[in-house]
Amino acid sequence: VPALVSLVLLAVCPQAVTNAWKRMIAPWSDTPRYTFAGIEPLPATMVVAHGEPFPVSAKLREDTVWKPREGEVQIGSQLPLTSPLRGDGYQFEIPAQIDSSRLDLRIGDSVQHVQIKPTPRPELTTVVADIALPDYLGRPDVLHKDVRGGAVSLVKGSKATFSATASRDLSTAQVDGQKREPAGSTVSSEPVVVDAPRNMEFRWQDTFGLEGQVPFQLVITSRDDEAPSLSCENMPRQKVVLDTEVLNF
Repeated sequence: VPALVSLVLLAVCPQAVTNAWKRMIAPWSDTPRYTFAGIEPLPATMVVAHGEPFPVSAKLREDTVWKPREGEVQIGSQLPLTSPLRGDGYQFEIPAQIDSSRLDLRIGDSVQHVQIKPTPRPELTTVVADIALPDYLGRPDVLHKDVRGGAVSLVKGSKATFSATASRDLSTAQVDGQKREPAGSTVSSEPVVVDAPRNMEFRWQDTFGLEGQVPFQLVITSRDDEAPSLSCENMPRQKVVLDTEVLNF
């Protein structure tokens, strides 16, 4: 009778029976448990934006035997969330999280566990401009200017390279919609000649897959060269000093 039952089960559910025999014969192996609801595996750890809702998608495998009409996720002791089957998967909208916790996904007889790690989004810590002034000024040294304020005014004919540094190492970045290869946590634009007003946009994504909250917008204006001027602050119109004193201005 047991042999007959085994043969019947093998004929009805060959994958389940084969999987059960593998796990029985070699319990020390890493053979995954067979489930009738075949779900694509989720990553063991998921880094999400700190304090922001995030989506979780569960997709059925092509060889799944069972397509449950509803799936469920639960984080720690929070109330479970359900989602109906849409197409070939389930879409869950998880509320904002601020502490690391475990997410349990249950769809039919399939159960998966994912460690959720809320992490602040990468923000720009510095934005600088390396400016080469026009040759006729006779100033060959490159000027370094902080442009975190989002606006900079340069002499017409200047050539500038803008570099933005984030709080974490970056995996991808874009400047004005063009992909730029980051160097660690820094992404730089191509050298641009400033001859007219223009805007420049920075986008970035860190190694966890998190993007900046909003793109950084930089407004670049050009101005005509002017004659040099001299200003002395807090200087009286007349001042009497000893011949041994120093006049500061």
